Amino acid sequence: MKALFTLDGVRGLERALERGGETLRARVGAACAQTARNVQLSAQGFAPRREGSLIRAIKVEGKGLNWRVGLDNVTLPGRGGTTSHQTPAVYGVWYELGFVTRNISARPFMKPAADGQERPHIDRTEQAINAAIGDMN
Repeated sequence: MKALFTLDGVRGLERALERGGETLRARVGAACAQTARNVQLSAQGFAPRREGSLIRAIKVEGKGLNWRVGLDNVTLPGRGGTTSHQTPAVYGVWYELGFVTRNISARPFMKPAADGQERPHIDRTEQAINAAIGDMN
């Protein structure tokens, strides 16, 4: 005995994924790149204004479907103080999470930036997938 189930659209999606793997990956990759750039810009906007070197250290990198937004691991000797004060990747975490012994209260900038892009990313990805499927039919 054999059971066969058909869901509208699934066969078309299967064909599209098989035929258009490159197209689909390119479109979704472009959506991911846009989301990463939007997170970067938003994080730069949320970062403490007086910390220009921290704002400039928020970088985006990646390719294809893999993108990362984070703090560039650089040392800025002109800032003075210890290497902790000269490294945005270190003191940026202090601002994001807070650092009680340094009297730095938490002022998150990365998390709200990423959270704010969740829905737009889902919408952008859905549009990319639908466009890729439409191009292949």
